[in-house]
Amino acid sequence: MKASRRMPPPALLVPFILFLVAVPHNAWGSDQDGARIRVLYHGDALEADRTSLLLMTDPMLEVTRVPSHAWRSDYDQETIRRFLRLYMPRNYEDLCAYGLVVLSDASRSIFSPKEISWFHQSVVKDGLALAMIGGYDSFGGSHGAPGWTGTTVEEILPVALTDQVVENCEVEMRIQDPQDPLMVALEPMAAPPFLGINVVEAKQGSRLLAIGVALKGEHPLMLCWTTGNGRTFALTSDWNGGWGANFFTWRPYPTYSSLVTYYSRGVKLPDDIIVYDTVRCLFYEYPVRRSIATSLLEFVERFGARTSAAFDHIAGIDAMEKEAESLYLTQQYESALSKLQAAGEKFRILSERLVKLKGKALVWVYIVEWLAVSGTAMVCGATLWTLMVRKRLYRQVRVTRSAAGT
Repeated sequence: MKASRRMPPPALLVPFILFLVAVPHNAWGSDQDGARIRVLYHGDALEADRTSLLLMTDPMLEVTRVPSHAWRSDYDQETIRRFLRLYMPRNYEDLCAYGLVVLSDASRSIFSPKEISWFHQSVVKDGLALAMIGGYDSFGGSHGAPGWTGTTVEEILPVALTDQVVENCEVEMRIQDPQDPLMVALEPMAAPPFLGINVVEAKQGSRLLAIGVALKGEHPLMLCWTTGNGRTFALTSDWNGGWGANFFTWRPYPTYSSLVTYYSRGVKLPDDIIVYDTVRCLFYEYPVRRSIATSLLEFVERFGARTSAAFDHIAGIDAMEKEAESLYLTQQYESALSKLQAAGEKFRILSERLVKLKGKALVWVYIVEWLAVSGTAMVCGATLWTLMVRKRLYRQVRVTRSAAGT
């Protein structure tokens, strides 16, 4: 939890606000070092969606998820619109506070014409970046989804939308621009095949990074384009479920999703992808490891074990993780890796101690269970001996006539 800060007097705030209003928004390539990328994630952003959850574990990203995928969704359009009213920026200025808008299988029918025009204006005029990720709701749409044909968003995409909208089959990525930083980073990862692709055409002036090789030919897969003061990126297949289902079991999946997001915003990609991949995966694993340790602590605490030292230990590890985050934000990945590895070693030591504490806490449980089982066995044995072994104390019941007749 972040420490609360005392707000300055209003008299000091007014000049500061006027200064911020007077300063123009940054162009897409001018993010300051150490600043998080604010991402407005539209589309498949419900709790079960993997990619948006992965992005939230990246310290470089500050992700606002807006569920706005209506086609074949678990929610009806009215519920989706309620999500939009809750999480979509209320005015254009709030939208421009973000650095990147992601439309990942986002339904065009959910947005008002004003909001669609905001997406266009924020890129062309105010230097935001916009990324569209494939799916039936993306690009030209399919299977009843309207797609983005004829909107101002189509005007700023690096692709032209076509009548042939999707192809459902295995799609292999083939790099077209081997000198591009994103392709340099992704090439050694050997990404699995996609399971479908939106069929589009590359616009003149766009940069074709990779193509998708499918059964019926080749189609643009990854493209970028500079338009106005901003930048747009297109991934014509999916990076979440559906067409991207193969990526769920792909180990570099967290790294892949973050690199695509950085590139979409125009942030410099890491020079050493191996080091970055290790760091990124450790950040992804950190909440899980911390949750396991906290659960063990809560378990042993119920049995009266002293856990104050263990909680202090976790607080120290959290401080190390925060230091690693600061290094990560300034792209000092090797230093961040050292911090996270040291934190991982402390977690290992803590886990061993917690397992021993759990064993000690469970000793009394085992003793009580043994006494209960042993006492029950003794009572049952005594009762059985009294009733069966000492049956001579009881008078024999006479044989009935019916029984004697048989």
